[in-house]
Amino acid sequence: MIIRYFNIGTTYVEAGNFRKGIYYLNLANNYFLENTDLYAKYIVAGYTNIGVAYKGLNVVDSSMMNYQKAISIAQNSSEKCYYGGTLLNIAEFLNVEGNPEQALNYLDEAIIDFKEENNLKGVWHVKYEIAHSYFLLNRIDDATILLEEVILHFEKTNDLAYLEKINSLTLKLNSSFRISNELENFQSRVEDVYSNYFMLLDNKYSDLTHKEKRLCALLN
Repeated sequence: MIIRYFNIGTTYVEAGNFRKGIYYLNLANNYFLENTDLYAKYIVAGYTNIGVAYKGLNVVDSSMMNYQKAISIAQNSSEKCYYGGTLLNIAEFLNVEGNPEQALNYLDEAIIDFKEENNLKGVWHVKYEIAHSYFLLNRIDDATILLEEVILHFEKTNDLAYLEKINSLTLKLNSSFRISNELENFQSRVEDVYSNYFMLLDNKYSDLTHKEKRLCALLN
């Protein structure tokens, strides 16, 4: 039953129903914390997802508090499978808050963890966020070079969530008049991908909201 609460809470967070997600994940964690060694993986994932939920609700302090709880559990247990992801979440948060230098510290640690775990997807997610940090630090050339590498990977894997993130960052680079031909061409390609994808959804599920369509894209 408790694992079910964890799964329900995680699903609610992914679907954007953050308050229900927090409720079920806290129910699960209250039980898991009675045996930290046995349930460390679930505790780390639970705190991380609660942090994501509070981030979605724009409750900054609670989001960071739960991310830090996740890191503390991961560091004090043998369970590291969510450690890199939690570090990445914190870095993303710091970039949004305008602290790219601090974000890079977390990203350096995250990429080491992902490499040790042979998590190639995680490595590339970190590389994107490093490019984002470079952009915020006005290191436009570094951001562009790294972003071009990231594009090649995510187009091969068809990672729609990160293709959209990259497209958003290329628009910002474009506004700085420093966009490369490769990034400009990518913008056209990714916009075609999304327009075609949403057109298919409209034809099949005409009553979906835009938020629901985005969730479908993320799960594709």
